[in-house]
Amino acid sequence: MKKLDTDQVLYLHNLMCNATGGSSGLRDRAVLESAIYHCYASFEGKDLYPTVEEKSARQAYGIIKNHPFIDGNKRTGLFVMLIFLELNNIKLNFTQSELVDLGIGIAKGKIDSEQLQNGFLIIKRVKVLAQMLAGQGSEISNLFLKELKKIFNLLSCLHKVETNTGLKYL
Repeated sequence: MKKLDTDQVLYLHNLMCNATGGSSGLRDRAVLESAIYHCYASFEGKDLYPTVEEKSARQAYGIIKNHPFIDGNKRTGLFVMLIFLELNNIKLNFTQSELVDLGIGIAKGKIDSEQLQNGFLIIKRVKVLAQMLAGQGSEISNLFLKELKKIFNLLSCLHKVETNTGLKYL
């Protein structure tokens, strides 16, 4: 897995501010480092955020919620998430509006880190299901049905967010 370090995130923040406006100053380096590296935490030898998607979601959430920069925390958090995913060959399909809603939802506390990670898990499981279905023909296996149930469980969490906030982002 390819990782971003503090200097690279600072560089990305400066690029974002130069391209979109706003101040590119750092408010608190320790807060930035915490936002970047928290996703690599483990407990009893197990990663708390085992997948690249979960790590990227945790980084974005940490940057957006903890405000390490003077300006541009939402833009930078989402930019870092997308760059981290791209570095690790994970592609997402989304509209500009969905990305904006996601950043604002996190900043306002309407989307938490777990809900963001669940969104990535849904995307990943849907891809697995599509691959399984492509190789199945007309017969549906028990494994396919188990995967489908996992998606429905994750979707029920997101439905609560959509119902409570009106956001539709994944």
